[in-house]
Amino acid sequence: TYNSLPAKAKEVFRLSREEAKSNQNIANILNINVKTVEYYITKALKIFHSALKDYFILFVLFWITY
Repeated sequence: TYNSLPAKAKEVFRLSREEAKSNQNIANILNINVKTVEYYITKALKIFHSALKDYFILFVLFWITY
């Protein structure tokens, strides 16, 4: 989940999603490479996708039974 991300990855994801900053802008703010920004965002999205996939199955099972 979000808490399992390294601090820098959390900051990158927050700037990207909450503040709608571009990857280039995030790279400039944090003084890191744009490819690093892309890596952190991809890593975060994979973690979230994996976590949500488990909940999606439960949601479908719940929805079918009611």
